[in-house]
Amino acid sequence: MAYKKTLNLIILSILFITTKTLAVTLYRGDSRPPEVIFEYGFNPPGGGSFDIIRHTTGQSCFAGTATSAFVSLSRSEVAAHDFADEQASATRASLYYVYEVESDSSYIDVTGTFQAARSHPIYTPSQRLRLINMLSVADSEDEVLSEFTVLNSSVVRVHIYASPSGDLIETRENPNFEHGTGAEPIAIPVNDIPHYLPPSSVDNSTNAWYASSDSDSDSDSSTACFMGGACSSLSSRTSAATCVEKKVIPIGEIIILDEGKPYIRTSSNAIFQ
Repeated sequence: MAYKKTLNLIILSILFITTKTLAVTLYRGDSRPPEVIFEYGFNPPGGGSFDIIRHTTGQSCFAGTATSAFVSLSRSEVAAHDFADEQASATRASLYYVYEVESDSSYIDVTGTFQAARSHPIYTPSQRLRLINMLSVADSEDEVLSEFTVLNSSVVRVHIYASPSGDLIETRENPNFEHGTGAEPIAIPVNDIPHYLPPSSVDNSTNAWYASSDSDSDSDSSTACFMGGACSSLSSRTSAATCVEKKVIPIGEIIILDEGKPYIRTSSNAIFQ
């Protein structure tokens, strides 16, 4: 009996350790200190718009009306770090922060959502081409979204960096962190895609929003306007770098083959589906 009890405890311990080891970690670059984030988490700028396209192009986070219901995160620590570093340079802040967040299945896999949308029958061939363009941007940033909020209890820790040197000053654990599922973010279900990626927004997605006209940032990332404090913090939006309109990479030539599938011919004459 004692042997069986010990064996059961060992199995449970292995399962516990394995679950925690496999937990998915997401990252967020931000301008706000842990005294704020560990207490309140991350909140969206608005709450009424569930349009992922308007969020990822900045239109619902900073450009005019701040109505986005999303908080931006990334699977890539490098992307989050680079964003926070650039924003610190733009605002001449002395510190910047990269937060680790434990994922769960309520988070939205943006790349997977755009991939699924490419074959959705609601979109025209030209709209699918625009979705391909946005997919490449989302994929390069490993973009993940949280609807409404990222709870303070989901924030694992913060890495604090000095600006402009980029030196790591401190890593601080969140005393309010509580282990969750650690599950992978998931793509929007196919039937819900038109709600989150409205065709009308796809048509108006030729402009991305970048930071910034009055800063030192030369970021070429369309996530620059919505991953950090400028989009997701009501308190920091006034001090964040402004966003300016900039054209996304133009489509050189649209080719519709006999089977009706849209292709892009780039300036290098390579063809991509």
